[in-house]
Amino acid sequence: MFNSHCNSLKTVLWIARVSLWLLFVGYYTYLKDNKIKETKMGNYVGRTMEDNLKKNQEFMLEMNRITMERQIQMQDQMRERMVAMQIAKAREMFLWLGSFYVFAGGAMLAGFARTKKPAAIAPLLPLTFLVGYQADLAYGSKLNRIKAESENILQYERDLIEIPSGLPTLSSIDAGRIRAQEEKKYHATSPRN
Repeated sequence: MFNSHCNSLKTVLWIARVSLWLLFVGYYTYLKDNKIKETKMGNYVGRTMEDNLKKNQEFMLEMNRITMERQIQMQDQMRERMVAMQIAKAREMFLWLGSFYVFAGGAMLAGFARTKKPAAIAPLLPLTFLVGYQADLAYGSKLNRIKAESENILQYERDLIEIPSGLPTLSSIDAGRIRAQEEKKYHATSPRN
């Protein structure tokens, strides 16, 4: 279920990237066409085109801002849905563990009543901790404590979440791409006839 959400999020992000690319290509084509018209037409038309160009630039900036706000909102809604799914999953797991705990606990107590050996109820202790943890996660304040601890880590222990070697740069990405192309040349297999 989580993978399908990730795949749909990747699809939506891909569509957003393509849309931005199409906007850029259209804007570039518009600029190119206006440059040609400006050189062919007179001064008045050139100023009008410059005014239109400025208006279009403002429009494009506004469209980019709106697109970015929509993407942020979409990602936040997807995150909320994934968290809701995880909470629902924890609650469902608690129901199963709770049912098992009741039946297994009853059987252990019945076994202890018959044999009077404490080994019959020994597994009840770890099961109690397991069911207690799941109940706290599903219906208690565990998620709030986890969120508070994650905020603490983000604020005071940033070194724990840093990416090794820092964020990738454009030059490191290009170097990796070139290296992969060169490796493909050296390791290419030729079809045999």
